[in-house]
Amino acid sequence: MSKKIQDEDIEFDCYKFLHKFVFLPDNSIYFYFTILRLFSSMMETILYPFGAAQGFPDDFYHPMNLLLSISEFLFTLDIALRFFKAFKIEGDEEKYEKDLKNIAIHYYNGRFQKDLLLFFPFGEILSRFHPKLGVFYFLKSLRLKD
Repeated sequence: MSKKIQDEDIEFDCYKFLHKFVFLPDNSIYFYFTILRLFSSMMETILYPFGAAQGFPDDFYHPMNLLLSISEFLFTLDIALRFFKAFKIEGDEEKYEKDLKNIAIHYYNGRFQKDLLLFFPFGEILSRFHPKLGVFYFLKSLRLKD
């Protein structure tokens, strides 16, 4: 005999669930992830100007395109992770802010706009209008300023 599950029977608090994923900046996994992301940003600094000057390969599975796709994925993942990364409270070097709402507000008011601009594919879009506008691929190199 099957029993229908009603909405009031299921109690799920999304905020409590997501709060479990908050981590400190000195987390060792995040440290190695940051090294990997910075290494991929250095590759982008070389590959995007090269592609803008010589043309990007048409084949998606070309190593250059795969490396750039992986690098874009890592940068996108880093943007998402920053909404869960605790930050030090000003005036107290020992305590971290671990409240999700405050972390999100801090990131949004801090560097989220910059990260969003660096994520947007200006070079890809503008080079379709005129090949010389591919110079906007150089904006991706600003990702190294971390």
